[in-house]
Amino acid sequence: MSRGTAAVAASTAPIGDAETVGFSLDLHRMLARGATMADAVQDARARLDTDDPRAFVLHTAFTAYGAA
Repeated sequence: MSRGTAAVAASTAPIGDAETVGFSLDLHRMLARGATMADAVQDARARLDTDDPRAFVLHTAFTAYGAA
């Protein structure tokens, strides 16, 4: 972030690539529509089925860092 990145979405736990596909697509769709990183992460998290244990971990592990 010291080189100019305004914000990042990151996981605080190891999560496999396959589990993040839908989340990542939702996140990037929101960013493409002009959402802030925080709003895009929140929206992508809200779309997860937290009754599924893998989705629950994904929901709790991803967060937005930064100003945007």
